[in-house]
Amino acid sequence: MNKDSLIEKEALKIIQDCATASAASGGAFALISIFSFDIPVLSALLSTMIVKISEKYDRCYPNEKIMEIIPIILPIFSGMIVGKMITGLIPLVGNMTNIGINYYLFKKLGRACVAALKNGKDLTKLSGDEWKSYIKDAK
Repeated sequence: MNKDSLIEKEALKIIQDCATASAASGGAFALISIFSFDIPVLSALLSTMIVKISEKYDRCYPNEKIMEIIPIILPIFSGMIVGKMITGLIPLVGNMTNIGINYYLFKKLGRACVAALKNGKDLTKLSGDEWKSYIKDAK
């Protein structure tokens, strides 16, 4: 296995771990997500995922720069976030919906980070439209 494949494999493991943690958070916070209590947990997980993936590609971003990315990324998923808040009011349905949304969101964002980094992009300098493009194309 070549170095690039190994790096990507390690990055995908990070994405899987963070997506799983975000899904657990979504299930746990589902009944109170109308108040967005899971946003701090998800923001911390998201910043951790971005930092760890970036390190695999020899990029190091200060935490304050990572935190500037989140307000650019979250509006792309605004429909899902509103859906999480509404379905969070319904026992079990809310849990399952939040688990799915969080898992999907983290998988897409993680894979978008990998694609951008593989293309030599600086994640802290991507515009909202560039993020949308990478997220849309993320596999």
